Amino acid sequence: MTLYLSGVRVFTKAITFMAYFFALLTNTAHGHGINANNTEPASYDECTELACLKWENRIVITRQKLSLASTETSLVAQQEALLERKLLIFAVNREKNKVYLYKAKRSSEANKAKMEASWYLVNSKLAKELRERIGDLHTVLIGLDGQSKVSYEGLRFNEIYRDIDGMPMRIFGG
Repeated sequence: MTLYLSGVRVFTKAITFMAYFFALLTNTAHGHGINANNTEPASYDECTELACLKWENRIVITRQKLSLASTETSLVAQQEALLERKLLIFAVNREKNKVYLYKAKRSSEANKAKMEASWYLVNSKLAKELRERIGDLHTVLIGLDGQSKVSYEGLRFNEIYRDIDGMPMRIFGG
């Protein structure tokens, strides 16, 4: 029985990886991400509300104080950890009234040209929901179940990873 369950887990993870990889290829092929002039990122239209990310991704919503390029510099070093924990980073820019999504890429694609496709402009309905969820806080972690778990004073990856690694869904395979 244990061998069977292990096989099911491996098969499920392989299917999840293939689906993610296909989505990544599709997005890259259709020109998503920051354009060649490094202006506004392409629109993120895959989800129009937080509910469609439920059970698929953990979410960090943070206030964006620095430029996207400066924020991305700190995120590049975190890519494997973000992918491993199914973590999406949403940056709320209140001055511009915009929300951006950072999607991590595999390290085999982590060269400069591929990294430019990491930021996406979030559609208005999802952006409104994200702004409401963060409220006056600086950074919020939302679990796979869609519930707010912890708030932080900044984008502190060690604390965020520690909290995620202690979550039951993470411990038992999620």
